[in-house]
Amino acid sequence: MKNLVAFTFLLAFTAQAFAQKDTVNISTYTSCENALDLTGKTVFGPTSAPGAAKELVFGRAEYVVWYSFKAVKSGKLTFEIIPMDTLDNYDFMVFQEEGRNFCSNAGSKIQPVRFNYARTDLASQGRTGLSAMGNDLTYAKALDVKEGEIYYIKVSNLYEERKGHTMVFKYLETYQVKGTAVDRETQKEMKDVEIVCTNTRTGEIIGQTITDKKGEFLLDLSFTIEAYTFPKFQIQAYSDKYFLSDSLVPAKDIKAGLPYLKFTMDKLKKDAKYPLNVFFSANSPNSMVEPGSYAILEKVYQLLYKNPSIEIIVEGHSNGFYPSTEVDYQLSEDRARAVKSYFVSRGISAERIEIVSRGCEKMIYQFPLDEIEESFNRRVEIYISKFK
Repeated sequence: MKNLVAFTFLLAFTAQAFAQKDTVNISTYTSCENALDLTGKTVFGPTSAPGAAKELVFGRAEYVVWYSFKAVKSGKLTFEIIPMDTLDNYDFMVFQEEGRNFCSNAGSKIQPVRFNYARTDLASQGRTGLSAMGNDLTYAKALDVKEGEIYYIKVSNLYEERKGHTMVFKYLETYQVKGTAVDRETQKEMKDVEIVCTNTRTGEIIGQTITDKKGEFLLDLSFTIEAYTFPKFQIQAYSDKYFLSDSLVPAKDIKAGLPYLKFTMDKLKKDAKYPLNVFFSANSPNSMVEPGSYAILEKVYQLLYKNPSIEIIVEGHSNGFYPSTEVDYQLSEDRARAVKSYFVSRGISAERIEIVSRGCEKMIYQFPLDEIEESFNRRVEIYISKFK
């Protein structure tokens, strides 16, 4: 989809920008004893390929580089290892220094405080490291550090035909968001509602919690605005048999002290129509979904993911002249199929999604006067057709 293409382009552009700089030779820093000190650096690299280590891993030669650093402030530390070649398989282990004989024991008697030995994830362009919440594949959870503590990072690549990488370090600050969730019809507080906060630029979940018996929640969010100027976060509320509720919040508002959030939850009803319209650019069946509609796609995906019994109807529409031509029907069908493909690509069963093509039969504006009115006709409407 468009946002994925744009994100992939951004990653490729970033890697190309790094590649244009002179590389730092790291081939000799292959042991803990001669680890390269990165204290105070936020971006390091791009580097040459790691050197060959003496020890074998899984019967194969390992290509490693050791880094060390002293925490310059207290907080949650994250870092990214960004490979020059996205097919390289970079792994890492993080150790906290313990005593004078640390290096002689590192990797054997001393256990790492964080590590990741997952296979290369092409969806993340081969990146790995520590992130705010971590995940099952590519990132371990951020590390709580105190100013002055000393850490070592062992970065390895199992491939002989390999390239270097860039390291990016960030210290996160933690803020709190308070709020409640209530049933719209009864106005009663709702317990056990899942609250999730996502960075809209990276897609990373940076915080999650549930409401208590009083329907209230306290959400801890750890983030930095160093890399981006005031990113926006989408805070969503989920509950079984309820339509999700969400709020789009700039990071600067959270940092300044966000007012008390109230999520009003609507019970799901069969054949009910919720604000789930996805809009398209002119004459575009799939590749030109309007940017503002991606939040709607994400909302529907989460609804389907959290409620496995839900089935939906995806109804495609086009802008034109009544009666509809074959081209109009085909265009509206292609748009509906594009939306269905988006959900299926993210693991939703195709059997839960029915496609309907309406052509120009149900234009919101039968005689549009301008581009804005035409844009409302170019849409896909989503209905809930079944749920338990």
